[in-house]
Amino acid sequence: MTNAERARRHLTTNVDCNICGGGPETALHVVRDCPFARATWAGILEDEPDVDFLEPELHRWSMHYLSGRSKVIDSTLFAGTCWLLCKNRNDHLFRSELKTHEQLQFSTKQLRLQLTKAFEKESNIFGDGGLRERRDISWKLPPSGWACVNTDGLATHSPASTSCGGIVRGDDGRFIKAFTTNLGGGSITRAELAGIAYGLRFAWEEGIRKVVLQTDSCTARTLIENATPQHPHYSCIAEIRQWLARPWLVRIEHRLWKQQWATRSRRDDGDTAWQRRFISGDDAAFGRSMEENKASADCGGMVDGVLEVCRKSPPVYRVGFSF
Repeated sequence: MTNAERARRHLTTNVDCNICGGGPETALHVVRDCPFARATWAGILEDEPDVDFLEPELHRWSMHYLSGRSKVIDSTLFAGTCWLLCKNRNDHLFRSELKTHEQLQFSTKQLRLQLTKAFEKESNIFGDGGLRERRDISWKLPPSGWACVNTDGLATHSPASTSCGGIVRGDDGRFIKAFTTNLGGGSITRAELAGIAYGLRFAWEEGIRKVVLQTDSCTARTLIENATPQHPHYSCIAEIRQWLARPWLVRIEHRLWKQQWATRSRRDDGDTAWQRRFISGDDAAFGRSMEENKASADCGGMVDGVLEVCRKSPPVYRVGFSF
């Protein structure tokens, strides 16, 4: 809030600019009329300012340049400069930090470059028109002859704990095995890596030799490929690499969380019941629940509940149930 606005609300009697002290600190003064702002604009504008640059009304002035009609500055650079001028004023007021106008000019041009790259990337993804395409992000069947392992990690801060879980499914979507375990303290990256390690282990133990492992963690996937022994989670990464070195075919893919777990199946009203049976340790009842799910070919509720179980399960090694 500018000093002029604060004075209007009877919050202060000082309306002067905090930077130059030479006039009422209005919004237009902060982003244009302050000598500091004018020095900043002088190094950014590609040509001499046009007559519209001196427009006395803030809304008309800003909309003229944000609309892209100006030939002396594009709308992205204009918006970025205004934002950085306001931010610089706030940094000076609340942190006693004030950049020079040369530093602000450099920051503005860097921001423009970053925004331009972001817009170009979006254009490449969605086409020149920038129109987004609606896509089905539900879970897909793996290729024929392959099994799919979906894993995920969970970290909570209060209390601090981590856990991981996952599910193994066949090429026709049938349920093979689900697992979950409480890992104690640690980071979300460790939980994601542990989930991958457990997923590979149980797929191997099931005799599966063609596996598509899907994770929503780009960080975990990158660490598996590039981490060095100095990394704090290298022991888990090394275990994953040992599993990958075995005589089988494994593809590790990144998928959005919803692509991993969302199915088109009807959700059962009994999700809460089976979770209670699983957490309580009533394995016989849990087994009957899974048999019912398999018989109806509806694993949607079970899949979506794996991480909920991770969150609620006691710190006991409860992993690898198979029916």
